[in-house]
Amino acid sequence: MAAGTRQPRPTGGGGVSGADGPSGGPTRPEPRGGGWQAYAACWGRDPDLWFPAQGGSVRAAKRVCRVCPVQLNCLAEAMKRGEVYGVWGGASEDERRQIRTASRDERGGGVRGGGRAA
Repeated sequence: MAAGTRQPRPTGGGGVSGADGPSGGPTRPEPRGGGWQAYAACWGRDPDLWFPAQGGSVRAAKRVCRVCPVQLNCLAEAMKRGEVYGVWGGASEDERRQIRTASRDERGGGVRGGGRAA
């Protein structure tokens, strides 16, 4: 897209994000450089929702993530950066750990798939 051309805003799940307009919260700024983060359903929400106290529930955060138009971008970025804490892309700390373990095992670097003879 040409520089200075406005990009269409993806549509998400509506009022769940609380950041879609005057009645639901502050309007999101137009993204600069096409950053996907400006389209996130969590934009402008309380960060404590995604970082609950130990033993706290992640259900509310996952509800927001479920309708987010950039959920996969968020999860991919969190996995790339090695995020250890919080809910990212709809995945909890334990779920991301399981994804990393499964990915290592699939590549042959885990306990189960080392390629060694028994």
